[in-house]
Amino acid sequence: MISVVGRAILLIMAINEGFKIVVGIEFAEELYRDSLLLVSNSLSNKKFKRCKIILDDATNYMINEKFNVFFFYNPFNEIVLIKVLQNLEKSLHNYNRKVYIIYFNPIHSKIILKYGYNISYKYESKEKVEILIFYK
Repeated sequence: MISVVGRAILLIMAINEGFKIVVGIEFAEELYRDSLLLVSNSLSNKKFKRCKIILDDATNYMINEKFNVFFFYNPFNEIVLIKVLQNLEKSLHNYNRKVYIIYFNPIHSKIILKYGYNISYKYESKEKVEILIFYK
């Protein structure tokens, strides 16, 4: 299962690649509406039922114990990222499992490392690190 924050196109890709359930969380109402429209227009009814888009602050979201892949496109400042990671830690404490964080434009990657995650993949352009994949 995958939980995706932002970037509705990734919800579509995850469903089409066989993930059982995907969840997107959007903070801004306009992005929420745009994501919902894009996903509903791009997926069959059967696939759309496996996709959920939530209008909320990601810090309020209680992470489902079945979710094990998380995608962040540098959506948060440090304070919000810490709160989201704390919520993930609570979920891991209640239901121990291996999880992955796919982090595009990882400007706060040191915070994730402080939570005990390891880097399994790193993609760098000539200018900077573009993608990190963490696991725990």
